Amino acid sequence: MDILYIRGEFTDKPMTINNQTWRNRLNTLNVSLNRYWVKHSYKKITAIRATYTQELTFPGVSGDYMDVHKLRSTARNMASNAGFNLQDYDHVVYSYPSIKHSREFGALGSPGNIWLPGENPFDGGLIHEFGHALGLGHAHSIEGASGVIYPGEVRGGRDGLFMMGSDGQGRIGDYSTINLPMRYQTKFIDDRYIPIAKTDSTYRIWEFELDTLPSVRNLGVRVNVNGEDFWISYAPKMAERWANFDSAGFARGVLVHRKNNAVTSTLDFTPGSFNGTKNEEDFKDTRDGALQIGSSYNFPNSNVSIRPKSTGSAGGIRFIDVEIKIGNPSFSGTARNIGGAGSTTEINGGFFIRSSGGDIWNNADTFHYYSHQTGSRNGDIRAKVESINSGHQWGKSGVMLRQNNSDTAKNVFVYVRTDGQVGMQWRNTTGARSMSKSLVGGNGTPKWVRVSKSGNKATGYYSLDGVNWLTIGSVNIQLGRAPSMGLAVSSLNDSNETTTLMTGVQGFAGTNNPEVFKYDFGKATSALKQGYQRVTASTSPNNIVWGQSGLQDRDRGVGDSTERDFVFGTAGGILRKFLTNGVWEVTWIMGDGHYARDGQGVKAEGRVMLSNIATPKGVYTTRSFIVEVKDGVLDLEFLNAPGGNNLWLVNALTLTKISEIN
Repeated sequence: MDILYIRGEFTDKPMTINNQTWRNRLNTLNVSLNRYWVKHSYKKITAIRATYTQELTFPGVSGDYMDVHKLRSTARNMASNAGFNLQDYDHVVYSYPSIKHSREFGALGSPGNIWLPGENPFDGGLIHEFGHALGLGHAHSIEGASGVIYPGEVRGGRDGLFMMGSDGQGRIGDYSTINLPMRYQTKFIDDRYIPIAKTDSTYRIWEFELDTLPSVRNLGVRVNVNGEDFWISYAPKMAERWANFDSAGFARGVLVHRKNNAVTSTLDFTPGSFNGTKNEEDFKDTRDGALQIGSSYNFPNSNVSIRPKSTGSAGGIRFIDVEIKIGNPSFSGTARNIGGAGSTTEINGGFFIRSSGGDIWNNADTFHYYSHQTGSRNGDIRAKVESINSGHQWGKSGVMLRQNNSDTAKNVFVYVRTDGQVGMQWRNTTGARSMSKSLVGGNGTPKWVRVSKSGNKATGYYSLDGVNWLTIGSVNIQLGRAPSMGLAVSSLNDSNETTTLMTGVQGFAGTNNPEVFKYDFGKATSALKQGYQRVTASTSPNNIVWGQSGLQDRDRGVGDSTERDFVFGTAGGILRKFLTNGVWEVTWIMGDGHYARDGQGVKAEGRVMLSNIATPKGVYTTRSFIVEVKDGVLDLEFLNAPGGNNLWLVNALTLTKISEIN
């Protein structure tokens, strides 16, 4: 990275030091600039090379340059006329005697430019303004008010913990650093190191203050709350530095930043705790602002909460485990008995249901149904069956899509049986006998069950953890333009009663005209299947991009147009598709006309959805899974486990939006 220092002076206000002294001072500053930004960029910046102009004189007098933009353009013209090609430099620094600008500042930075007035600038000011030259904004802090952390009082640019805060730039010695969201903005790190929390889970977050990037691991976690991004990170080295500074110390725990474009704000979880002098209060008060281990914070007007749990280390790098709860949308409905008796009681966000009288089976059903109309022929419903008790093994508790509330209505039902096994059944003609898939999942509860429908295709799933969904099967069925979705419970006959507890119930209404994207992967010259878009190893349509280079494509010349060619690579293949938020079905085709393939898999939104898939030579597999998109981007990664080959490959993808997320 190259930087040009332009020395300018005014006829009525020359510099009092000679050019060599000026160069020596700026060279000392540039050494500090290098040391700081190489260290805090994970060495992505390897060096900042300095070039210095000779003494240049601004035309006119100092009063003509109240406008900093005029000073910049004039200085650049002077340097260009002196033989310096401005295109050779990444950044330009304007060094000149102090004058009274239309706005007062000690130094100033904007993308590619730094104004450095005065003959004795300090290194913290240059380092701070260099951050602005890289495109960074200020680091603010948010002080709580009346016991509320956020939203609270924003203290503009006064964050003393970080270099991009105005208090931070004066404490560069061993204290002030570059926070995690700003390291991301400057592209020192990428999405692989900072996943977005999309499910309730405990996330292991590794310390981010490292000299070089480690192998891919979570250096932070992002959480979206009511449309705003919050970044959770861990900085134990910072805690130790500040604890050594004085007795005020720094609470050990996690840092939380709100990021708004180029500006970040540190949330202070111990507001107003430092009673220092006015000049020191702002930056010292934030220093104990980390969320401490064992404490929980719930974001206002949302279901999101965070709680640091415990710390540890591995391989010389420290980590903290943080429980993040995203919260589930509530499900509401109407309780009704279809040919039987029963009740629904809401308990702590879950549903306790009783049912007696008959079965959901054969040509007509007798059961208790807690449901609502979807308003769309497409939808998705899922629930965790915590427990089920019944006088017969064929007691059933699960989720259903149903054409209407008649006992003979068409429906799709995925349920947990009394012994914990999972079943899927359906009736695709009104009054016809129900049909079913074989039982799966093994004995015991809890189990998660799910039904998704797009167009005339309904798919049943179950899960052991509520995250990784296993497909039971798919059926073609028409349920009309506005079927109901809900919780269905049956007891087989009048002499039995089934009781069950279901939690985490989510129902998503879809659209009658779903979004569908179809991609055929392979060579640009290969035959393209009708209705598909071409994705090669180096090119892709709008709104879909590869996350790395070095990929390859092949056309084997056998199979149909989606099978014969493919894109492949040796490391994980990252593909990003920009699309609307919602519940999406991803259908993946994989196979090779010349070789057997093993260890294939797909990760979506940071979760492994398919793994250890194998195909013989000339055989192609089609697999589907469901994923939620909450940030406008679907992140896919194609995987290959160690085995007979070390390549992942993808032949085709279809993305179908099943429903909105309510």
